[in-house]
Amino acid sequence: MPEYTEDDVLSAIKDIEGGLSQRKAAKRWKIPRATLNNRLNGGITRRQANEPNQRLSKEKENNLVMWILSSDALGFAPSYQEVRDFAAKVAKLGGDDQPLGKRWLEGFLRRNPEVKNVKWPHVKAAEGASSTE
Repeated sequence: MPEYTEDDVLSAIKDIEGGLSQRKAAKRWKIPRATLNNRLNGGITRRQANEPNQRLSKEKENNLVMWILSSDALGFAPSYQEVRDFAAKVAKLGGDDQPLGKRWLEGFLRRNPEVKNVKWPHVKAAEGASSTE
């Protein structure tokens, strides 16, 4: 994974537009010059390049995010398992019968940071078997 962010790339581009050389902007923001040059010539972000490989389209993920946020606002945030199940149903309706990968939810949460502050329900571990008298 690169050690720079999309914000770093955008800042470097802004510096170049302000008159800084590509070489100096790349060095300042610790971005490979080839990456910076590619973006200046109309290249797309890594995220955009990987969108076709995602199980759900960006639009479907946005709808899933809205469902999560709406449910949370009402005090009924879905569990991680409910999110996975719902996403699997959406994928299946789109003709994708394959199960979601083990790390799908992790990627979904990384791609959609707006759900970071959702009050996800936690399942408490059973505090032991019920005692009999």
